[in-house]
Amino acid sequence: MRQPAARMFLMIAGVCALGGPARAVTYQTTILHPLAGFDFTFAQGTSGTIQVGYGSDAITHGQRALLWQGSPESVINLNPTNLALLGTWQSQALSAAGNVQVGYGYTNSNSNPHALLWTGTAASAVDLNPFGALGESQARAVWGDYQVGWADSEIGLSNATLWHGAAASAINLHPAGFVYSSANGLSGDTQVGSGLKPGEDVHALLWHGSAASAVDLNPANFTFSVAADVSGSSQVGYGSGAATGGNSSLHHALLWNGTAASAVDLNPAGFYRSTAEGIAGNLQVGGGNETASGQMHALLWRGTAESAVDLHQYLAGLPIVFEQSYASDIDASGTIVGFARDSAHAYAVIWTPVPEPPTWLSIVIGSALLSFAIAANRGSLVQSTVPDSTHDSPLPTPHAPQRIALATAYPASPPPSKILVPR
Repeated sequence: MRQPAARMFLMIAGVCALGGPARAVTYQTTILHPLAGFDFTFAQGTSGTIQVGYGSDAITHGQRALLWQGSPESVINLNPTNLALLGTWQSQALSAAGNVQVGYGYTNSNSNPHALLWTGTAASAVDLNPFGALGESQARAVWGDYQVGWADSEIGLSNATLWHGAAASAINLHPAGFVYSSANGLSGDTQVGSGLKPGEDVHALLWHGSAASAVDLNPANFTFSVAADVSGSSQVGYGSGAATGGNSSLHHALLWNGTAASAVDLNPAGFYRSTAEGIAGNLQVGGGNETASGQMHALLWRGTAESAVDLHQYLAGLPIVFEQSYASDIDASGTIVGFARDSAHAYAVIWTPVPEPPTWLSIVIGSALLSFAIAANRGSLVQSTVPDSTHDSPLPTPHAPQRIALATAYPASPPPSKILVPR
């Protein structure tokens, strides 16, 4: 039993821990890749305790939409089992919100992708394709009761689309004067994505629920841009142009606040290229390369290029030596998902924030522990219930057919981006 003085120390530490916000955050990383059955896995979206993505079946090598709850053992195969199209389904889950997941799938008898919605099981799949068995579509993000993505009626020109849980609810967001468009993210009444005008390159777009509301976000000195995600009044994505040396494949991560003029270049100093793909509040995630031939690393920003944090460092303690990583999404709690690669495989990964105590708390705890240790050495505070022999023990050492994808921006082993530039 602890003596009163020891109990007092623990009470003081507990009270101190409740006071004031943490001054820094580190990350605990977990490999979500199932222990058996899959060749590779990618985590693409996160919401609360849920993570979604997809993997390649080790036997058939078909893609399977997957759902996790923080561990490899929790994996659920979402590949549809209840839909009318004949054939074996392949699928990807790209986004989650609450108990709803979205993505797309196709069968070996109908290779056209269909937008899909799930509520946690393979049998819950809903086909959102507005054209029945015909046409193509993908659901790329979900927020509340709404979903966004793209759809086309087999004429080969994708239209940005907004759904409300059913195929019949589809709203065409395609702006007048554009050849094709895609919606990639949404938050509240705001949707983001990209589109192409004749004679121009692809431009990042923002909508407020209708085609007529479209806003062109393409910044000055950029000829190409894509908006990948949105949180409140802020949007993230990437672009290229004169600002990136005129190289169309040399992308820089971008942050907007609703207008083209508000664009902030997030490419960290010394980095060859970067992309931002997820946002939550004032945090943005994606990835970048320091050199043209360098390995891609997952990145986290807080609104500026100077704030970039290399998330790859937090993979060092895992049992696999990873060469590359990418962050696909972040939720309101700061939890980040993505994937990491070794020399042969890709593994879904989750980065969970671990707040560090404020400096003043570290000082208080450090001083208390020092005093505690001195007193204990004198034999005046605590009588250990652990056998004496233990005192000498050392301490423990603390995607269906893609159109033009983000992958084209990277060297070997690029990420399978959830952000499509539509055809």
